[in-house]
Amino acid sequence: MAMIGIVTGLAAERDCLACFPPADRPAVRVAGARADRAAAAARELIRTGAQGLISFGIAGGLTPDLGAGTIVLADRVIDARGRTLLADQAWRERLTARLAHGHRLVAGPIVGSDHAIASPDEKAALARSTGALAVDMESHAVAETAARLGVPFLVIRAIADAALRTVPAWLAGVIDAEGRPRFSVVAAGLLAHPSDLVALIALGRASTRALAALRRLALDAGPSFGFAPDSPGR
Repeated sequence: MAMIGIVTGLAAERDCLACFPPADRPAVRVAGARADRAAAAARELIRTGAQGLISFGIAGGLTPDLGAGTIVLADRVIDARGRTLLADQAWRERLTARLAHGHRLVAGPIVGSDHAIASPDEKAALARSTGALAVDMESHAVAETAARLGVPFLVIRAIADAALRTVPAWLAGVIDAEGRPRFSVVAAGLLAHPSDLVALIALGRASTRALAALRRLALDAGPSFGFAPDSPGR
């Protein structure tokens, strides 16, 4: 089986791939929700033999019609400079066909951001300026690295925080380098902003739905995620 490499921002996203036996599991690196670490992870995966890359995890929705758990299988990534990078069409079409039933799947652009996009107003402005369906903090770095090194890539992202949902701004620093939440930061944030508890609970529930959608997708996609390096059309 051809080797693919997967970059996630969070440890919980990586854990969605534990559905595969260890011998079949793709190589995965956790970037800790930072673009520079995502780029480094992508480079390492390619250096160690990955022939294709996937940016895999949760994302923020930018259009109100995308609810928690909707999967965005992006056709392109818009980076921080406004450059558009195309996902591999043949690979994306194979995976889409494999996931034709049982998944809330949409295609369209995703935009990368080096900082968290927290409020509905910020999300709406980003949607207007880019036309993107969703935003995350790793895909642009993965796409840029893949394009520079001549490796095909895909983006698979499940909506967690929907377009009209506010994410508490202090959550921006809550993820550590291993992609795990810093519970001391959560406790301090809630102590300083107790009114954010309701929003935090809602975000947790939505993230649980998004992660469940990613696990179901991984099971149906299989450990290769439809990758075929020598297929025609690339």
